Amino acid sequence: MTSTDEDDLDFSQVPDCAVNEFYRQAELCLQSTVQIAIAADSRATTLTGTLGTATAALLVVSANIGTKDKIDLPLLIAVLSGAGSLLTAAIFCAASARPIEFNVPGYQPRALYPSASSEKHIKLEAAADIQVRIDKNSKALERAATTLSRGRWIAFLSVPISIISYLLSSRWDLILAYALSLAHGRLQ
Repeated sequence: MTSTDEDDLDFSQVPDCAVNEFYRQAELCLQSTVQIAIAADSRATTLTGTLGTATAALLVVSANIGTKDKIDLPLLIAVLSGAGSLLTAAIFCAASARPIEFNVPGYQPRALYPSASSEKHIKLEAAADIQVRIDKNSKALERAATTLSRGRWIAFLSVPISIISYLLSSRWDLILAYALSLAHGRLQ
């Protein structure tokens, strides 16, 4: 069910003998989304820390390269581009674990009071609300997973980015000459 409006949900046809199990399953599903979110945040923060540490290590290496008598500029550019890529990946991973509004199981008594005409009525009204909560939590989990995935891809691409940066910066004179020859050929 993908409805996000409690007014669209009508569980009044649930048989009396199934109400308790119906409500229990709804609470169990909502609790599971919370547990999944906690695990996802844990993975994201661990990855953020790892990528942040790798970024710091590359910045230390770049500082060491920069203090040499003869600076290896292509190597320095490659290391800095790798550090920049890893830092960007860390930012994406941290963003996926940012604090957001997330629905948890349970109710404050004042929220249940208006529907307290019978236990069945309370449970069916709560089940409709729980479905809305589950839908919202699922959407939040999907957004966080997408952001984390982008961060992982950027991290995976940091090595090729560094290699390409090194190759381009070490042969920039040839690349510039080639580009000028192409431009010169088009001008004639």
